Amino acid sequence: MEGYTFLVGVTFLIIAGIISGVGSSFEQQRMNFETETNAERTKKHKYSFWFFILGIIFIIASVFLFMVR
Repeated sequence: MEGYTFLVGVTFLIIAGIISGVGSSFEQQRMNFETETNAERTKKHKYSFWFFILGIIFIIASVFLFMVR
């Protein structure tokens, strides 16, 4: 059970990284910043933040389940 919870948490963290553009170069980030509107950036950061929070919660839950077991 805790293995699945951990995988879900890692998946959420990966999605948060993809949304925030962690793997892109400086030039790509600069071009994205110049072409996005302020509303699009805010929306992207909001989704990235919540996926990150969910990932952390699921990883903490998996550690808790591992310790209890």
